[in-house]
Amino acid sequence: MSTKIYYGYRYKGNIKAGSAFAELIYAFSLFKEGMRKIAAERALHFLKDCTHDINRLFLDIHIHKETRLHVLDILHDCGLDNLSIIAYFRDEHVLITLHGGSRLIEDLTKLELFQKLFDYYGYWDNTDPDENCSEQEWEQRALDWDFLDVPRNDGLEYTLISKLEINPMILEQYYREVYESKGVN
Repeated sequence: MSTKIYYGYRYKGNIKAGSAFAELIYAFSLFKEGMRKIAAERALHFLKDCTHDINRLFLDIHIHKETRLHVLDILHDCGLDNLSIIAYFRDEHVLITLHGGSRLIEDLTKLELFQKLFDYYGYWDNTDPDENCSEQEWEQRALDWDFLDVPRNDGLEYTLISKLEINPMILEQYYREVYESKGVN
């Protein structure tokens, strides 16, 4: 028997309400906007710590393909280049799983709107149940996550951050807009 561990969240709203789907999509779009800024900020801070002259780094990115590829590798290794949500519709529940770098997932789950809309809804069968759960709720979690245990291709995937959005050229543009317009280097 293999161990089952699911880290996920459950939508707090009533999925049978006609507006639930629209609310989720709207929330995902707000998450995308907020998380792109957070990821860009994290990446810029990281790059600024790695170099004494960020303007020189941006110049090198334009001139040398190797520098551009190296920066992309760094952003990937730091988990700053991708984040997505997969929503699964299960009876009256919407369960979501988060995929991407752990820092970005942590940032997302700390957003006020995220906490307003979703409860942590993890499940595992290798140790004691979550102490904040009743036995009945724990059994329901097991049923809900077992539903997803088979290979599934019916979830709604929403990409919040992709490699195309957090790349060196986009970071330079963001840096110029945010920092240079304020006279900060």
